[in-house]
Amino acid sequence: MAILRDNIQYLNGLRVLAIAAVIMGHIFMTICAYFTPVLTSSEAYFCIVLRNLWHWCIPIFVMISGVLFLNPQKEITIEKLFKKNIWRILLALFVFGVPYAFAEIFAAAHYHFDTRQIGSAFLYVIQGKAENHLWYLYFVLGLYLFVPLLRVFTDNAGGRKIEYILIVLFAFTSILPLLKNVFHFDIGFYIPVNSIYLFYFLLGHYIHQYQIKANAKILFLLLFAYCLYVILMSLNSPMIIVGSSGRLLSLESDSPVVVVVSLALFCLFHRNNKTNRVIEFLSPLCFGIYLIHPLFLFSLYLFLGFTPEKYPLVLFIPGAVSFTVLLSIGFVYFGRKIGIVRKFV
Repeated sequence: MAILRDNIQYLNGLRVLAIAAVIMGHIFMTICAYFTPVLTSSEAYFCIVLRNLWHWCIPIFVMISGVLFLNPQKEITIEKLFKKNIWRILLALFVFGVPYAFAEIFAAAHYHFDTRQIGSAFLYVIQGKAENHLWYLYFVLGLYLFVPLLRVFTDNAGGRKIEYILIVLFAFTSILPLLKNVFHFDIGFYIPVNSIYLFYFLLGHYIHQYQIKANAKILFLLLFAYCLYVILMSLNSPMIIVGSSGRLLSLESDSPVVVVVSLALFCLFHRNNKTNRVIEFLSPLCFGIYLIHPLFLFSLYLFLGFTPEKYPLVLFIPGAVSFTVLLSIGFVYFGRKIGIVRKFV
């Protein structure tokens, strides 16, 4: 029988860890994308490794959502789902996506304004062409739409049935695609689910609801093995990048390697259901930080001229991290003093 829990403080720590990983990933991704030619080979390798370490952040966010939205002790009606959760995501998508898209269009037009650019920015958001980091909002909307159906299943299924579904989803959305990419052999068997994120959504719920425990030493060993894997594979094939490369070394969310490290991190925090004042302060700010941090990162490059071209990495990295993190936290914290902002961000 499932063990029901109200105490979910560990999710705050996971949320803060994941948003920190998002920021670090974006900083090193931009370095690798735009400034590799000015780096030495050792500096480029260092940045590639640091770029590739953070691919578990989105799976962690999805697992947290699984805990919260599939909690049988919490009533989530369809009306509440649309009025609160789906509306919040849509609002964030357009409030932040339209300005981001407009800035891109405006820059592409060599900073010549045309009123049609505003309409194009809205169209960009509808078509999913907004700022790259907002892709998370599009797919999480799809997950939210399935919550009522998933709750019917999780509320009535026992642990064995959930385990069965997790095994099926893992096999068809992670293992089989890997085998297909490695051996270049088409596999005809499939299920009508082509995303790994439903797996992560159910996995977070399963670990929390059924109090799945794992040995701490094994979890730390898995994390160490993941870091070693990234370091060695980046050395042998430095172009391990986000994207559907179809290669064995891919570190996409559907990679079994990313599944294992996401599981290890989640279980590690789940073992220690504690928090502190810093985590409690930062946790409510994470969604806003996710939305706003690219603004400060690219302001650093475009307006302040603080880039690896002009400054050594030993100064640039701590400077970029501090600037992006502190301004994002400050902006969101003071912005949430406004009631309507606090309600939706």
